[in-house]
Amino acid sequence: MATLQKKDFNFYQRYQQKPAKKWGFWPIYSLLMVLFVIVASGVSYWLYTQNQALELELNALVQGYLENPTLVATQSEVVRNREQLQEANIQVTNLMDAFSAMESYPRANWYLLQQIFSVCLA
Repeated sequence: MATLQKKDFNFYQRYQQKPAKKWGFWPIYSLLMVLFVIVASGVSYWLYTQNQALELELNALVQGYLENPTLVATQSEVVRNREQLQEANIQVTNLMDAFSAMESYPRANWYLLQQIFSVCLA
């Protein structure tokens, strides 16, 4: 019986002996969750406004196409021609660099050619 009495617990005495419970992790967790919700709402709002702006632009393009379908086709041709023009400008720039490099070499004139021929024939 004595062993049983040692195993008996007096829960009220244990409750009185417990120190005051500390806050622990809950305030930090709550603060992080509030911060996460604020950041997620900000990102969602930004994405929503971007989506609305793109939707308005798309509606304007669709309306323009419905009013005049050839205009949209010519705009795409303009973009394609602009890209071809940029490529051609790059090629022209490369050719101009090559010509300026070639012009930096000394030119062979008739006197220089005669000197080369005389050295080769001698």
